[in-house]
Formats: sequence, structure tokens, C-alpha cells
Amino acid sequence: MTPVMRAEAFDLVFGLPLHVLVNHAVVVLVPLGALAMILMVFVPRLRKSFAYVSAGITLLGAVAATLAAQSGEALAERVGNPGVHEEWGDSLIPVAWALFAVSVLWVVLTRLKTGVARVWKIVVAVPVVGLSIASIVLVILAGHSGAEATWANRVATDTSSVTPSPTPSVTASPEVVPTPSEPTVDQNVLSLELVAQRNTPESCWSVVDGTVYDLTAWIAQHPGGSGRIIGMCGRDATADYNRQHSGEGGPASSLAEYRLGELGQPVP
Repeated sequence: MTPVMRAEAFDLVFGLPLHVLVNHAVVVLVPLGALAMILMVFVPRLRKSFAYVSAGITLLGAVAATLAAQSGEALAERVGNPGVHEEWGDSLIPVAWALFAVSVLWVVLTRLKTGVARVWKIVVAVPVVGLSIASIVLVILAGHSGAEATWANRVATDTSSVTPSPTPSVTASPEVVPTPSEPTVDQNVLSLELVAQRNTPESCWSVVDGTVYDLTAWIAQHPGGSGRIIGMCGRDATADYNRQHSGEGGPASSLAEYRLGELGQPVP
């Protein structure tokens, strides 16, 4: 199957991204199978009724994790690369399949009554528990990074754009209160005030670590989607940038192409 055909196969379902739908299965099935296998190891009385079912759930979780990765690649073609979220999702796949494999082996060993089988059952129980814990941790990391990639900048932007309504005051008699004039922003010097005026996709300036960048042209080219860059417009976005790309050479090189200068320097 070619990459194009694979992307189309895992792209949309009923007009919605398949990745979003499959992620719900991953979040439920992988931890459920992992917790079930931990119970099988430590609660012997449950094994007779639920051992095979628990191993079966780990299989469904591994399949769901694989489908999530494939559909995630298709979604990335539409909205851009999700960065660390993709890395955690890819790491989950081999762990989920390994958990399924050792779970099946362990369940088979519990059905054997020989002395050697009993010894190996104890030995295999260790990776069953270890992989169960690892799969749960990876689901949490992948889910958190995915939510952060989708909502962090949008929530920050929405929060910063909300201004509290003034509390009405009751006065004995109407008075003419002079409106203070807004301070004039020097258009010739790079400053936070000047950056705040460039807060639209059509003119998007931002500050990262004390340096001003004109990111207008970068909005449409950003691999992680335009929304993240738009969320940086008109403000100091140092925390946002460092949270996503701290220590990464590639993003730093791309950002440097749009440098205007340091705060306090003349506008180029």
C-alpha cells in the first residue's frame, strides 16, 4: 500500500478524523488490559474466569495503538506534525504488542501444572507487570502531549484576550472625567508595546527570549499547524516556544530566519 493510499485509508470517518476516534479506544483499552493483567498476576482467584479475557483486551489495545499511529500520520498531513505527541504514540506500539505477547505466554503457563511451568510463570509475571505499567505511563504521556499540542496555545490566547468588565459605580451627580490619553508607542524602536500592535495573522510579531521576530510568513509554513504561531502573535511567547522546542536545533534555525532584532533596538 502506497503512503497516499495508506493516508486515505486512515484519514476520515463520517467527516471526522479517524485519529480522534481511535484515540478514545487507546485511552480505554490499553490501560484496561494492563490493569487487568496486573490483577491476574496478583489475584489468583480471578484467573480462571478472566485470564483469557484480560489477554484479549491487551490485543485490542495493541491494535488500537497501531491504528492511532497510522491515522495520526494521516491527520498530520492536514494539520501539521504534532511533535513529541507522535513520538510517545510511536513508543506505545511496541510496548503494547509486547504486553500482549507476554500476557498470552503467561496465561498459557498458568494452565500448565508442571514444576517448570510454575517457575516460568513467576519469571514471565515480571515483564507482564513491568510492561503493563509502562503502557499506562505511555498512554498518559501521549494523551497529555496531544492535548497540549492541540489546546495549550489556544487556551493561553483565549485567556489573554479576555478583559474583565468594569464594575459600574454609583455617583451622586454626573461628572465629566477626562479620559487619559494612551501613551504613544515609538514606532522606531522594538518594544513589547510595538509587538502588541502586530497581533494578527496579517502582521504577526512575537518575542522569544528578548528577541523580536516577524512570524507572518511562517504561519502557513509551520509544520505543527498555523494555530500555534497565531497564538504567539503580539506577545512574549518565550514560555510557549521553550515548552515545545527547548534545546532543539531545527526550530531554532527556522526561527532565526525571521529575526528583527533585540528589544530596545531600532526597527529594521
